Amino acid sequence: MMMGFNNGIIEKIAEAIADALIEGAEEIAAESKEQVPKKSGALKENCKVQALGKMDVAVGYDLAYAAAVHEDMESRHSIGKAKYLEDPFNQKAEDIINDAAQNIKLILD
Repeated sequence: MMMGFNNGIIEKIAEAIADALIEGAEEIAAESKEQVPKKSGALKENCKVQALGKMDVAVGYDLAYAAAVHEDMESRHSIGKAKYLEDPFNQKAEDIINDAAQNIKLILD
């Protein structure tokens, strides 16, 4: 015996995952803006969250010097620090997975 599974459930699950990704990316961006070095404020204002596809989200900075500042562990900043995007991502990654799982559970219950 076989049962069909897709009566709109797959689309709802995809949407639930996408929602968790966007929400998580926004939270990563907010925390990153708190940690980014703030010499002029331009880098902080450059942080972007962008949906690249249904379940593909990017968060980051596109100023020419953003990567150099992010990776420079030797520089000391009066405000902010290196790894201002990587650290929030690593801190939030498991929460994003858990949020997506909870969203899916609500759909399936």
